[in-house]
This record gives sequence, structure tokens and C-alpha cells, in this order.
Amino acid sequence: RFVNTVIHEQEDKLPFTFKWFGEKMIVDRNVSKHAILRKGTEIVAINGVPVVKILSALLPYVAADGATDKNRIQKLEIDGFDFRYNAFDIFFPLKFPLEDGVFKLSVLVNGNISEVEVKGMHREIRAEKLRDKYVDFPYTRDDMFAFQSYKDLGVLTLNSFGLMGWKAMTLDYKKYLDKTFTALQQKNIKHLIIDIRGNTGGNDEMKIELIRYLSFDRQQLLPIAREGRTRFVNFPEQLKPHIKTWGDNPWYYNLTPDATEGQYYIFNERFENREPQPGKPNMFQGKVYLLVGPSNTSLAYYTARDFQHYKIGKLIGDETGGNLRDINGGQILFLTLPNSGIEIDFPVMGGFSTELLPNSGVVPDHQVEMSLQDFRNGIDPVMDKAFELIKKKAAPK
Repeated sequence: RFVNTVIHEQEDKLPFTFKWFGEKMIVDRNVSKHAILRKGTEIVAINGVPVVKILSALLPYVAADGATDKNRIQKLEIDGFDFRYNAFDIFFPLKFPLEDGVFKLSVLVNGNISEVEVKGMHREIRAEKLRDKYVDFPYTRDDMFAFQSYKDLGVLTLNSFGLMGWKAMTLDYKKYLDKTFTALQQKNIKHLIIDIRGNTGGNDEMKIELIRYLSFDRQQLLPIAREGRTRFVNFPEQLKPHIKTWGDNPWYYNLTPDATEGQYYIFNERFENREPQPGKPNMFQGKVYLLVGPSNTSLAYYTARDFQHYKIGKLIGDETGGNLRDINGGQILFLTLPNSGIEIDFPVMGGFSTELLPNSGVVPDHQVEMSLQDFRNGIDPVMDKAFELIKKKAAPK
């Protein structure tokens, strides 16, 4: 609890949210008293340290799958949601301790550097202020779901699959999806955009349920070639009293492997390549476009991968997080060290591709990346690309 308080409960968080564009730190939402920190403002240095050096110093502490740094950089942005931890909030005060809880910012405005001092803020106070100031700022994970329809176009936003754990979703996602796809059917909508760019993953059942509402050839496609691997058969008895995990009866305590390969045991029955389940009666029959980006890890990555592999629809955006060679999130343990009380989370099983694939996330069919100028002008080029493709499809032949 002491360590948790030191890391998460101090007034040492920036009073604004920001995004990285290359090596530039750009303000998004500001709840400090300084109007100069408006959206699009570039922060050049913090407490005398150039932000380029800050980014370089913090990147090695951020976990991601595979070789790409896009997901790591995205994790070093601040979105300010109080139902997610932001890596920058955690690592910056540890690596660059504040003096008197003050951030001394060097800000680039109209080609000139201005110096601004802001007090550090508690992360939950920052979230409260963001909710008060910005009407579109989410209160809970439930607010990460949204649906809108326009004539023959529907836009479904699914920016969380988080059903368990800290500040989990509480809405009935099955009813939500059923209501949404019933509306699509009743309105005879021909094009559906599904936006998961802010989704970092969650529970498998949500992906499975979503895909049951989408029309594609479920019979002709090969399953994804992957297997589950671990390095043990019998789980150490001395660790059992100190771990927590998903479910009440962990299946991996005593294992019978299907095979061995080098230093790994292989367990296909736990990583069987499930083919997509049968479609729903109100399954969407039109064209589908999935918007993706570097935030997409874990189940959000698998959603993007399945869309591409099973040819469910076109992917638009930037390379996802995760990795085509698979990821380590097959089964996570939460080990509480008995003396210090510090919790360590680690995987005991991982997924591995049995094909030689690129060391990357899912690369979209249409690669589109938001520029700094787009951001400052309030332009969403990824959504615009989807509209462009839909317009081409709808144009008379």
C-alpha cells in the first residue's frame, strides 16, 4: 500500500493531457490555470530537461510486444482517464523527481520559448477537472462505448473490452451490441465503421460476441496457426498462497503437455485455434471498416488480427500494438511478495505463432497516421479515409 501510494497518489502529475507526434510533446486538454497551454501547444522541456531526452529515458521502462516502439510511445502519452494508469504519470516522477511539486515548462509559442510553472496534481483531481471542463471526457469505461447512425452509415465506438479488475465496465455489453445491430438491420444501413483506436484490450468473450454480428465466410478460411507454450508442468506449491489470477480454479497448476520443443512445453488444448462462432440472426450484412492504432494491445490486437485474417472488413489507421508472432498474455499471475507486499504481474503461458511472420503489429489495409497539423486543426484523417472509401463504394458504377 505504501508503494502504491508513493507511485499513484501523489500531487506529482502534469495538469494536462498530451500526445506525442514524433519526438514532440503536444498538449491536448489543459486543466491548469495557464491559458497558454491550449490544445496544440508544444512542450519543449520540463524542469530543464528536453522532452526528447525524457522520452528516450522513459521508453526502456515501458512494456510492449515485439520490436516496434509505437505502442511504447503511445503508452507514454497522458489521456487522464482515472480508470487507467498512464505510464508517464508513474515513471516521470521516479526518473525525474520534482522539487516542491512544481513543473517548470518550456513552451514553444509562435516560434518563441516561454517559461511556465504549474503545480503537480493528483491524478484523480485531474480527472475530475477534465470531466468538469470537457463534456466529451469519459466518466467511466462504460462511456468508451458509443453508436451513431447517419442515413446508410453507422459508427460504433468500442474503446474498452474491460469487464474485470479495477473500475471495470458495468454495462451489459451483450444487450448493447444486440440493440446496436438490430438498429443497423432495421435502418437498412449498408456501411459500418467500428472504431477501436483507444482500446487496450480486455475479455475474450467481448471479441467473440462482436464477431458473431459480422458477416463473412466462416467455412473457407484456415484457422490461425498458433500454440500455447509454458516452461513448467507442476506449479510450485510454495507460490500458491501468494498468487491471485482470473478464475477460482486455475487450470495450469498440474499440466500434461501435448509436446515439448526446446525449453517449452506445448499445450494446444488451452490455445486451440477456435474458428469463429456462428453468426447472429441480426448479423450485419454490409461493408465493415475497422479503425485501429498503436493503443491496440491484448484483445484489441487480437480483434484487429482476426478482422484481417478472416477478411471481415478493411482495416484503416496505424500499425497496432501486439505482435503477429503472438503475445505473452495467455495467462497472467498476480504474485504478492509476502514480506514487502509488492505485487508482481507475470505471464505463465504465452501464445506463439507457428508460422514465420513479421515482428510487428497488424498493419492496416489503408495506413493513415494523424499529423500534428491534423491534430491542431481538429481533423481526423483516419475517419476521413473511411468516409472516402465508403463514398467510393456508394458511387454509381
